[in-house]
Amino acid sequence: MINNRFFFFLFCFLLNPWSVKTFTQDNTGINQLSARYKKMFIAALKESKIGAYDKSLKKIEKIVNAYPDFTEGHLKKAGLYYNLKQTDKAIQSLNYVISKFPESDKEMYFTRGYILFENKNYSASATDFLRFIKFDSLDNNRKIKAQGFYEVATFRDSLIKNPVNFQPILLPPQINSLSSEYSPSLELDGSSIVFTRRKNHQEDLYRSFIDSLGNFSGAIPLDDINTSSNEGAHCISADGTLILFTGCDRDVLFRGCDLYFTILQDEKWTKPSNIGKMINTPAWESQPCLSSDGNTLFFVSDRVGGQGGRDIWFSKKNVRGVWMDPENIGSHINTSRDDETPFLHPDGRTLYWRSNGRLGMGDFDIYMSKWNQDEQMWSEVKNIGYPVNTDGNEGALIVSLDGSTAYFSTDYFSKSLQNGKSGLDICYFELPPFAKADPTTFVKCKVRDGVTKKPVSASIEIVRQNNNVLFYNDETNVSGIALIPLHYKNKYILHVTKRNYIFYSAHIDLDRIYNSQEPLELDVEIFPLIKNEESKPVILNNIFFKTGSFELLPESQTEIKLLYNLLTSNPQIHITITGHTDNVGQNEDNIILSLNRANSVKKALVEKGIKETRIQVDGKGQSVPVDTNNTQEGRKNNRRTEFTIHH
Repeated sequence: MINNRFFFFLFCFLLNPWSVKTFTQDNTGINQLSARYKKMFIAALKESKIGAYDKSLKKIEKIVNAYPDFTEGHLKKAGLYYNLKQTDKAIQSLNYVISKFPESDKEMYFTRGYILFENKNYSASATDFLRFIKFDSLDNNRKIKAQGFYEVATFRDSLIKNPVNFQPILLPPQINSLSSEYSPSLELDGSSIVFTRRKNHQEDLYRSFIDSLGNFSGAIPLDDINTSSNEGAHCISADGTLILFTGCDRDVLFRGCDLYFTILQDEKWTKPSNIGKMINTPAWESQPCLSSDGNTLFFVSDRVGGQGGRDIWFSKKNVRGVWMDPENIGSHINTSRDDETPFLHPDGRTLYWRSNGRLGMGDFDIYMSKWNQDEQMWSEVKNIGYPVNTDGNEGALIVSLDGSTAYFSTDYFSKSLQNGKSGLDICYFELPPFAKADPTTFVKCKVRDGVTKKPVSASIEIVRQNNNVLFYNDETNVSGIALIPLHYKNKYILHVTKRNYIFYSAHIDLDRIYNSQEPLELDVEIFPLIKNEESKPVILNNIFFKTGSFELLPESQTEIKLLYNLLTSNPQIHITITGHTDNVGQNEDNIILSLNRANSVKKALVEKGIKETRIQVDGKGQSVPVDTNNTQEGRKNNRRTEFTIHH
């Protein structure tokens, strides 16, 4: 990216007459000046070198008044105006020379292009850089520099001419104060927000709860976590029971900035612990982002092995719940400079971050990309647009569950309102259509013991019904609760399992978006395997057949596998598989159909290696309904396959 200080030398040619390459003889050269003016010109150059720009400018103006075609004088005058921060007059001087002697010096196009670039006149700037590039006599380094400016100017001009709709709304005083607030993070269901507040050079974490009407409670400092050291960039888990945050020099074992975690237990946060040497190194680690299923941790580090500067890294949990060796997210996302503040949307594939290593409006811009599961690669990286991105530093951005609303910190309001406040506020705005994440909703799954009715911790697995691809795999918290993100207008298979319990299955058909005020809740009861006792009938909710047939559909394989695992893990049990139908058709035909469907399930299990003697089958036809046959939904519930366990 462009470094302004690096290009200070560009104006040296304006102060050194012998650097000018003259291509025509129509203009006045230094040797054509009278002795008096030549001496005056040399004196002006000496004054400019010691910073006496005003004195130098007065002499140059006398010379060009006497010799209007003295191009060196006009170019030096442009340089002096630039040093005096009078860029409009510098451009006027360059315009005069370019209009009258367009071939007198190629460098004046670079210089005018650069001044126009600084003044944010990107369209005109790009035109000058392009003209400069077309000179045949340029050395390659100069052409590369000009090409870089041309690309940036063209890109910014395009963004400004095609602005996205940006109407930021300030969060209420319960969140924003006269101090700086930044780094927001939301629970999956939107029921609370955690953020950082910087007051008297001290960073602490605060939390505010959001009621059913969308009102924010007063922000409460997380005193169980906050210390006299700074608690900075952070994230909160989907269910609001885990916070990961950045701590620097917090204990004698770990120096520098590392990632720490704390867990909510009995309404209190546990003493923060370092996440460990698998993630933390002697380098700088910060800005955590936990995927909504809790199994992938993104963070930022300047450790060895990256693409350069600060990079985004990620680590996955293994089957034992231990973080694996981190991997660099790769050169498609990371650049040779700084790439920071990753946020993976609950859709599981849309990534937002900020970078100063790409074409942008200046300093840090916000970008996004989507993971393509089929091709196993990230999509084209996109700048989310102007005026969301400006020539300032855009901060961390997070996006709501529905994929439309973004939250980020900005000094936009403190500057525009001129209310005496300086620093950052948290605001929200609607993302432009191309930058939105996939609409995502969630299920709140509560698991209880079917006998004691007490919450139990259990494993939850969710598979996409259309392709049997695993979508979610995690455990409920100690309260038996899991908040699970699911894509809107998709069908899923849900399984709840626990050792020494009979599994539970359901299918979820998401027809609308749910939120914290109107959640989709599943109250799941799982029953223990009790020796020598027959179980209640367990409905296999994810066994599917072709209409009017006993041929199993492919999406039934996940449920077949689950039943197979139950039988292999408990070799002492036997099962009876029973088929049921609705009341459509003849009773005799329905009995045969239901028996054949039970046999299809048995056959699938036997093919996997279960002994036939462990499985009995039965067909009840329409004789044992569990719902009315007067509605489509009722008949659907009556068409089912069940199993019972006996020893």
